[in-house]
Amino acid sequence: MGQSDAMHQPVPGVTAVNHITAILRADHDRLTQLATEFRLLVARTQPPPGIDLVKFRTAFSKEMLAHLAREDMLLYPALGKSPDPQVARIARSFVDEMGGLMSAYKEWSIRWPTELAVEYWPTFVHETTELLDMLATRIMRENNSLYPLVETVPVEAP
Repeated sequence: MGQSDAMHQPVPGVTAVNHITAILRADHDRLTQLATEFRLLVARTQPPPGIDLVKFRTAFSKEMLAHLAREDMLLYPALGKSPDPQVARIARSFVDEMGGLMSAYKEWSIRWPTELAVEYWPTFVHETTELLDMLATRIMRENNSLYPLVETVPVEAP
């Protein structure tokens, strides 16, 4: 086993980080469920009543923004303190990407008030699907690449 391999073996005492990733994975499960429901909603040929769209988008937004805030407050500060430069580099790349997802999400939210989403349903559906695809890719990469790395290297809890 090389030095790099030894650095990425489970480390006793990083339970705080494991707790953080467990919270974030639970967020991902909820976001994935909401995204699935959102995909079903936009699969309709006609838009739902505006009030239903408002309620759903509010729930989705609340979960999405809460998750991104938790990452900002809990995960990335801990990664920035890692003695492993590879972890710090990977964390920076995810932060940069997260900014891209957050920007896309904010632009989508501003661009699509309920009235316009209902009026221009096919375009709203297309852009919503693109956003949900970005989110799915992000969740998959975090679950499969970032979180396993974080869980096996020594980092300090924030």
